[in-house]
Amino acid sequence: MLDCNQATLLASKKLDDKLSLWERIRLKIHLMNCKFCYNFNLQSEKIDKIIKITPDELEHKCHHSIHLEADKKQKIIDKLMKEQ
Repeated sequence: MLDCNQATLLASKKLDDKLSLWERIRLKIHLMNCKFCYNFNLQSEKIDKIIKITPDELEHKCHHSIHLEADKKQKIIDKLMKEQ
């Protein structure tokens, strides 16, 4: 059985590399038994997905938001594009 340090390392590794079958099995078993690592895994996947968003997707998401005025949306897009 993995300890939490090993599980978080594997959860992080799987975002960039393919885990072996044995690593996937061991991680899955640990995540079924540890709510903290399970939450870490979910949060890591969400953060990874956000980081990998393309500029076109970002612009599309911002332009379809009904809560901001067009000039505010454009300022957000400009600032995010500048930081990349």
